[in-house]
Amino acid sequence: MGEMSNNNIKVHLNEPEIIFLHAVLQQYLSQSCGAFVCMAAQEVIEQRESNSDSAPYTLLKNYADRFKKYSAEEQYEIDFQHRLVNRNCYLDKYGDANINDYYRDLEIKHSQRKNRASGKRVS
Repeated sequence: MGEMSNNNIKVHLNEPEIIFLHAVLQQYLSQSCGAFVCMAAQEVIEQRESNSDSAPYTLLKNYADRFKKYSAEEQYEIDFQHRLVNRNCYLDKYGDANINDYYRDLEIKHSQRKNRASGKRVS
């Protein structure tokens, strides 16, 4: 039987429920990020083979959490690129100096974030 602790509430899951949750999560992840599904499925299979009851659900929860973080970062990048590509449209439409400052700030933050991620120093 699988067991998960959530805010001091114990939830006991039987094998069919774990399999169902695994299938639902796989379907959700496969719509967005196939690599996470492959990694999660492989590790769940390995944990099942080692007969660790709560490990499959814990692994799936961990991958779901990592996927949420990945999705948020990916959405930031998509939003930023969309704004950058459509920058002139926004500026023409609104013609506001504040918008120009907003984009300049976004570009600075974005370039600093990339430099931090690559390990380069920002002067």
